[in-house]
Amino acid sequence: MKNNFSNRKITIVLVSVFLFLIVLKFFYPSQNKITEIPADNIKGSVWTKYKDWPPIDLVYTWVNGSDPVHLKKKFCDALDFKNCYTKYPNINGFTDHGELKYSLRSVDMYMSWVRKIYIVTNNQIPNWLNTSNPRIQIVSLEDFYEDPSTLPSFSSPSIQHQIYRIKGLSEYFISMDDDNFITKPSWPDLLVSQDGKTFSTDFYWTAVESHSKRQRRIGHNEVKGPRLNEFLESIKYVDTLYDQTYGYAYRSIMPHAPGVFKKSIMEELHKRFPIQSQKTIRNQYRHRDDFQFQFSYFWYLIQEKEFNFEEYFQNNLADQINNNLFDTNKWNILTDALGLKYHSDSIKRITRKIARENHILQEDGMVLTLQLLKKSDYIYNALANKYSSKLKYNFKFVDSRFRFIAIGPRLSRTKFNIKEYYRNKDKINFICLNDDLPTGDHELAIKIENIMLNFLKKHYHKPSQFELKDNKRNSVLRNDGLTLDDFD
Repeated sequence: MKNNFSNRKITIVLVSVFLFLIVLKFFYPSQNKITEIPADNIKGSVWTKYKDWPPIDLVYTWVNGSDPVHLKKKFCDALDFKNCYTKYPNINGFTDHGELKYSLRSVDMYMSWVRKIYIVTNNQIPNWLNTSNPRIQIVSLEDFYEDPSTLPSFSSPSIQHQIYRIKGLSEYFISMDDDNFITKPSWPDLLVSQDGKTFSTDFYWTAVESHSKRQRRIGHNEVKGPRLNEFLESIKYVDTLYDQTYGYAYRSIMPHAPGVFKKSIMEELHKRFPIQSQKTIRNQYRHRDDFQFQFSYFWYLIQEKEFNFEEYFQNNLADQINNNLFDTNKWNILTDALGLKYHSDSIKRITRKIARENHILQEDGMVLTLQLLKKSDYIYNALANKYSSKLKYNFKFVDSRFRFIAIGPRLSRTKFNIKEYYRNKDKINFICLNDDLPTGDHELAIKIENIMLNFLKKHYHKPSQFELKDNKRNSVLRNDGLTLDDFD
């Protein structure tokens, strides 16, 4: 009888422990951390499905908004640093909330197959970062900018258009901001195919451009030029440019989420739109005419056509005696491609346009050659759109797996946005916690900030391999060694 009672006690204890473990697993799900870090990205790993994939690196663009040296350099005249705080009394409002640390934790948990992580900064170093980790590299703008005379730069579009030049960066790389987080195991085929020929993304906004009889929309709000900030204006700028290049289209905006880019395609994009890309790179601050990074890149992938201009010229436009010259008996082909009537006025108009694009002051007597026509976007785009139907790249539109979570400026809205995420979290791989804390109410800003930090600590509570252990901190926080004393 006594033995039966003891056995029952043991059984009850075991069942209780088992139920406790189930409850613990339900309320505190495992981080699904992939412990094996292969030497060469995915190759040679236990993940047989991905063993033949090429290396993929990750690039963060990060700014410590609490760094006083950075704030002075950004907001104050180089010759007037002493009066900086007088001119910009709210300069201390630009705060770093430590998002990068939690974002790296999310990568370590759910996307640890990335080969190397580059953190692009304005000579800043996070005080918690383990810079001795071989998979982490701090990169300053001076290390990869083609023209260092354009520095310092505080424009994210400028920086993003140059990151493909980072020494040692893989051909395919992921661009990601510090307010992006991975929420579940996410594999490379979510973003790009194994052969690198098919790219994927989803959309959540439509682009902006005003036309005489129609007004495009952003989200659910009607918008007009004066109401747009620099980001939305730059979207409108690229959208208009691509309408002129590829024809009118209803283009959507990619989410503020990780995306895969290819170095050789970035070079190609800059050669295709040299004026726009160089102007953006030289902007020290965001500008309404920026060649917006994600939007310009992905819509180039979607709409660029495979067109061999030289071959088309030789077969259809070249002079029979000198195949480098344009046959003036073929004007009808150009006028037809441009949607113009075959008329002397149309020929003058085309000639004037070609001369202007080639920086030729006087078009009278100008001899049209293969080189002049090819340099003319006016001619190239018209012929490519008219006589080429084959797209240069493959692109796949996927169901949305991204959620934009606005943090602030209202407390109730912040709570609602987080609840909406939990309601749909099973379908979501990537989130952006975009903080827009109120500036006029410090107490409210602290409450909203704590909601965001509690969310991050709950989901990414375990330190990653990229952090210093035992609460150690880096003593040097800037590569350039600058302090506030250097501006006195």
